[in-house]
Amino acid sequence: MNVCTINVDNGMAIPESSHCDLGAENAIYCGDGRVAPVNVAATDITPAETQQTHTNEDRYAIAISLPDITAQDYVTDEEFQDMYRFLVNDELTQNERRNRVTLLLQDQYFLKGDLLFKWSLPRNKREHRLRPVAERLCIPKMFRHKLLKHFHDNLGHFGIQRLFLILSYRVYWNNLLKDIQEFCHTCDTCLRSKMNFGFRSSPLHPLPVPNGPCESYSLDHEVLSRPTKRGNVAVLCVVDQFSGWPILRGVPDLTAYTTARVVFTEVIVPYGVPFLFVTDKGGSYCVSFFFNI
Repeated sequence: MNVCTINVDNGMAIPESSHCDLGAENAIYCGDGRVAPVNVAATDITPAETQQTHTNEDRYAIAISLPDITAQDYVTDEEFQDMYRFLVNDELTQNERRNRVTLLLQDQYFLKGDLLFKWSLPRNKREHRLRPVAERLCIPKMFRHKLLKHFHDNLGHFGIQRLFLILSYRVYWNNLLKDIQEFCHTCDTCLRSKMNFGFRSSPLHPLPVPNGPCESYSLDHEVLSRPTKRGNVAVLCVVDQFSGWPILRGVPDLTAYTTARVVFTEVIVPYGVPFLFVTDKGGSYCVSFFFNI
């Protein structure tokens, strides 16, 4: 069982101690030398050893077990099987393109027992001071969801960036950041408890529901692509909101006077005066519309 220690304060991975034997459980190391168990008590850890391994700056750290990975897991994994077979048996595939990628990246991987690791090199001097060369354990696909759930749930449901900084220093697979984003966006606890300050929804103003037909109408113009033979340039659409009954009439222009004349002759005269007209803010439905009616 591979055990790693994660500093909760700064998100950095602490080298594992040879005196720690936690099995598959977790423990919180305190700066004053105390060991606070999480779910189960830790074993074989003395306060003196804890004080020596962790300074007062690392007040809260969690030791979390990595999954037990075998050689067969790498051989059957789609992402790492080519590299693993090449490092073990100098074996290449029949695909020339895949072989080229394996040969170009072979110096970035190495074996430690049956486990496959990838070198993580600092990109600049600042990163070299913070994070020197690190050995990142390659995780097959079958262990990734369980690993993300274990780290995310036991480290206080960290967000995407903080969880990525913790895991990227310790483990590796190709779509690590993408998988972390999908996992955090679908975490039920995070969705229920965390507020999304970037999301702003506009308040809703529902329209009143009519009690019967001919009480409320929706009005809008559908502009035609070209004038008709009678000179109409648009179709005035009047829909009863209760029954959905449509009234469609061609109009030669989009002025408020023409709109009011059609509404008066096609709606008000045969069906009576409605209580409500629902329109957009177009010039055809301004104050002149009601003045002409």
